[in-house]
Amino acid sequence: MRYMRSFLFDIYFYIISFLVSFLCLPLLLGPLKWGYLTPRLWGFLTLKGAKWILGLDYRVEGYENLPPAPYIIASKHQSAWETVAMSHIFPESVFILKRELKYIPLFNLYFWRLKSIAVDRKLGKLAIVPMIKDAKFHRDEKRCIIIYPEGTRSAVGQAGRYKFGVAALYDGLGVPVVPVALNSG
Repeated sequence: MRYMRSFLFDIYFYIISFLVSFLCLPLLLGPLKWGYLTPRLWGFLTLKGAKWILGLDYRVEGYENLPPAPYIIASKHQSAWETVAMSHIFPESVFILKRELKYIPLFNLYFWRLKSIAVDRKLGKLAIVPMIKDAKFHRDEKRCIIIYPEGTRSAVGQAGRYKFGVAALYDGLGVPVVPVALNSG
């Protein structure tokens, strides 16, 4: 039964992802604020589907302790779930993402319109300067910036190696860093 529910959720997830990204395309023509409705809706529907189909739910602790925006959200990264959940939990936030993700059809239009910060990881430390330049735009617009400091997913309990990007953002933007721990893996 568990495999059947997982299979059904996969189908649900791909259908929702396509429908939301396709049907919300007209929002990209409006103000930037409209564009943020799409990832929030995608996150909401995906999280509801996970609850209905898989019986999975989530809980956010400490939300009331967040500083006023803007701030940097430095989160662990154990699965694709964090991206979906954070799109809903932290609306109008921008992700720092690997450049390769900007080639996903339909999603790339949202990454472009929302001015997501794409990092070419092959550049190493040279990627810091354009990343901070792009992040300053969002800081000035009072948006939060979501980064996965380890740069990639890590297994549960595995101590990942933090990259220098989050420290460079902190130094370059002068805003607080909010660490996020999770157990989604």
